[in-house]
Amino acid sequence: MNSSQLPTRFMNSNERYYPVRTEAGDTVELPSVTTILQVIAKPGLVPWARNVALASVRASLESGLPPVDPVAQARWVDNLLERARVASDQIRDDAADFGKAVHAYIHETGFRGEQIETSPKVKETGERFMMWLRSSGLTLLESEKMVYCMDHGYAGTLDLVAESTESRRIIIDIKTGNALYPEMALQVAAYAHAYEAQLSDKIGQLGSLQGLDSA
Repeated sequence: MNSSQLPTRFMNSNERYYPVRTEAGDTVELPSVTTILQVIAKPGLVPWARNVALASVRASLESGLPPVDPVAQARWVDNLLERARVASDQIRDDAADFGKAVHAYIHETGFRGEQIETSPKVKETGERFMMWLRSSGLTLLESEKMVYCMDHGYAGTLDLVAESTESRRIIIDIKTGNALYPEMALQVAAYAHAYEAQLSDKIGQLGSLQGLDSA
């Protein structure tokens, strides 16, 4: 696959899959690394989602009292509860959309050299990565590369492959969130294993780059 082309993938419910052609010519649908890692519990997300829901309720109550009419009051309460129910999902989806936009900006501008229209925040975050890259001495080799492992039945898209001044290949996974989780190490390790199996190129280092959207 040409690394200037974004990989083909599709969603099934909340799970991501990649169609991969086998040596026999058949097409199999392999789950993504991130889909597989969803089985790992993230206990910290439970109190976070609860606090987001409570904050939504507080904001609704502070914006005005419910109407006196019983029918209108019941509708007001239903709307309040629905906003609280989806509040954490909205924050999660907005964060995911932001992350995708940053990845697209880095891929198009930093790797392909093409300017694209995007929001000021996305551009600022992407340019912060470019500044880090220039200061690191690394050379970008590939971006948004789809890799897969038939032996273990998974696929994924690694963000960047770079080369150091010592000619070591490095996998870089870009994170635009505010936290790093242990399973992120499993994610890049899975990418490295698949990359080496496909291309017979050894990965000398791998890691997650986080905090690009911080002031």
